[in-house]
Amino acid sequence: MTPLRIAIIGPESTGKTRLAEQLAQQFGTMAVPEIAREWIPRLGRPYQQQDLVVLSHLQAQAEDELLAQNPSILICDTNVTVIRIWSHFKFGTVDPAIIEIEQSRHYDHTLLTATDIPWEED
Repeated sequence: MTPLRIAIIGPESTGKTRLAEQLAQQFGTMAVPEIAREWIPRLGRPYQQQDLVVLSHLQAQAEDELLAQNPSILICDTNVTVIRIWSHFKFGTVDPAIIEIEQSRHYDHTLLTATDIPWEED
């Protein structure tokens, strides 16, 4: 049976991680973490546009690793769509490899979070 795949997307600090964790707990399943949260700080330098291609591969790989465990539901705390949007916002372009990865992914439901307070950079 193909698992139900739910992606949570939205701007920074809108509760995606908390929502993913709560949904995973509610449904007794796993949540794919946002890989960028730990990966980008480990670069030791400001990230570049080409880093977003690597990040897209890593995010998709993290999904695939949890899918290999055959969950009935998979909750994704972000996905490659967010990386594509961020690339466009930050760099003004999107590497075709990111678009290719994004188009290869399928989600049954996508939840969009939004801001309810003004965003401030960390």
